[in-house]
Amino acid sequence: MRLEERGIDKLENYREQVYQTLKSLHGDSEPDLSPGWKNAVLQGVEPRNEMPLWVSVSVFSVLILAMYMGFNYHINDYSNKVFNQINMLARWEPQGQPVLETADPASLRLQQLLQTEVERGSVELVELPDRVRIILKSSELFASGSAEVQEALVPVLSKIARALETTDGRILITGHTDDRPIFTSKYPSNWHLSLARATAVANRMAMGTDLHGRLWPEGLGDSKPRNANDSDENRARNRRVEIDLLFL
Repeated sequence: MRLEERGIDKLENYREQVYQTLKSLHGDSEPDLSPGWKNAVLQGVEPRNEMPLWVSVSVFSVLILAMYMGFNYHINDYSNKVFNQINMLARWEPQGQPVLETADPASLRLQQLLQTEVERGSVELVELPDRVRIILKSSELFASGSAEVQEALVPVLSKIARALETTDGRILITGHTDDRPIFTSKYPSNWHLSLARATAVANRMAMGTDLHGRLWPEGLGDSKPRNANDSDENRARNRRVEIDLLFL
């Protein structure tokens, strides 16, 4: 038919006639189940990758906490240095000598009562012009970074307390640390740790004794070392608690 004159036009006419005949027999095509689906798709809101509010709040809280901890660390580090400088202005106490036979009667009495502990090296007894000093090693008294008295040393503290009950005068308990800085939520500086340790010793000594009102705890941090902090051995000697019986 395409070879005939105007064959293509005739073919298109036949197709149109067939289409109209079929349309008249079957009617119009079925409508869409959801006629408005095209508009709904076109007008829908595109999803956006927004961060949940709780995530933003959590990140902000972490940043604030980090800033606070950093600021707190620098404040305590600076205050620790100032505290040490102030203590350097104070008069240094002489190191004293071991208690001798010519010592004060109170010193000799303590020497006799604590002789076993002195011989073991758990306790060191030193006489100064205005006091007698009992020195305890912090490495034996406390775990690292802790202010809780080790149970093994509780009997020693009890014996010291009972010995001091036979004396008169105020009892000064001083905590010392080495120069290595500490920064924890509980003890933000060496001063805080030294004071907590002195207080723990005072509380233990007060249990079951008549020393209430005589015990005065204080912390000096690393401001008054016994030795230069240039070796582990010297640092261990600097970490200590001193119990001073002040002469009247």
